[in-house]
Amino acid sequence: MAPRRGVGRDARCRFRPDGHTAWGISPFQGDATPRPLEPENARNVIAAADLDGPLVNYQAKGNRVTLVGVDTADGRPAYVLHVVRRDSTEDRYYIDTTSALQVRWEGHRMQNGVPVVFDTYFRDYRRVSGVMVAFRTDSETRGRPGATHILFDSVAINVPIDRSRFVMPGGSRWPAASRNDGGDGAEGIRTLDPRLAKPVLSQLSYRPDNQV
Repeated sequence: MAPRRGVGRDARCRFRPDGHTAWGISPFQGDATPRPLEPENARNVIAAADLDGPLVNYQAKGNRVTLVGVDTADGRPAYVLHVVRRDSTEDRYYIDTTSALQVRWEGHRMQNGVPVVFDTYFRDYRRVSGVMVAFRTDSETRGRPGATHILFDSVAINVPIDRSRFVMPGGSRWPAASRNDGGDGAEGIRTLDPRLAKPVLSQLSYRPDNQV
């Protein structure tokens, strides 16, 4: 997995797992020192290291997927999939019924001991090396002010990345959070599968509240 990086003003925030430790730099909070993430935040970063997402090979990863029904996202019909990961975190994925692309993600998490719901919309899809990539994401925490808007100028797939970029400077470690990436995580840098442009919905039939 490539490091996750956010850029704003003259500072950058980074969140990276090295296969053992999830660590980050958060200059927007006045701290530019690399530090291990608390277990709750570490679990989110480790989950994001699964580049294929929780739907691909979901059974092998220990995930449970339920087809809830059809709703709307960005004004278009979308299948709603309820996902319970191996570490018990729960998400809902909204998949466009026509394009089969993910258009919305709803994540239920704990933040500083308080349950929160994150909403992210995926927009401006473009084809890059045979893979459909959202060049814009808009995210917010439900019930809280503010939002995060990420726009990509360009996307490169399968670019070689030196493993040292994942290692936290100083090498200290926080107790590892549960991994739910199917076993290879960030230790084995993975490649994107072009089949992701058409996710596993082709294997699903519409059965409300039916586990697949």
